[in-house]
Amino acid sequence: MDQRAALSTASGVVATVCGTNAAAWAVGAAGTESHLPAWPAYIFGAMAIIGVFVAVTAGMRVWPFHWLAVSQEELLDDCIRRGRDARASIIYEGLDSFDAADEAAEWMLYTSNRLDRHIPALADHFLQAEGDQERLSGQALIVNSVAAKIKVLAAFRRDIS
Repeated sequence: MDQRAALSTASGVVATVCGTNAAAWAVGAAGTESHLPAWPAYIFGAMAIIGVFVAVTAGMRVWPFHWLAVSQEELLDDCIRRGRDARASIIYEGLDSFDAADEAAEWMLYTSNRLDRHIPALADHFLQAEGDQERLSGQALIVNSVAAKIKVLAAFRRDIS
C-alpha cells in the first residue's frame, strides 16, 4: 500500500475526530454555568490543525513527508493491477469503442505519469508498446494494446525482483 495514502487517510481521521472533540468541548465550556475548563478545546483544535496539515502534505510529497516514496515494485504492481482491471472492465462489461478507449486512456495516463515521475526509462518503453494493429480494430485493438503495455511492465517487474 502506498504509505502516503495511508498516512494521509489516518491523519484525516485524526483531524476529524479532534475537530469534533474541539467543537464539542468548546460548546460545553462556553455555557454560563459550565465548570468545564476551556483548555482541552484548544488542544483538540491544535491537534485537528496538525492532522489537516499532515493529511495534505503527506499526499503532496512535500516536507516533511517527501521521504514517503513508493518502491519500484509497489509502483509496478499497482500499475499492472490497474491495467488488468481496465482490460477486464473493457472485456467483461462489453464497452463500446469510445468507452473502451476512455478506460484504456485513463489507465495509460495514470501509469505513464507515475512512471515518468519514478522510473523515466520505463515510461518510454511503456508509451512505445503497441499491440497488433494490422489485424485488429475497435475494442480488440484496445485490449491488445493494453495487454502489450502490461507485458512491458511485467517484464520490468520480473527484472528488478
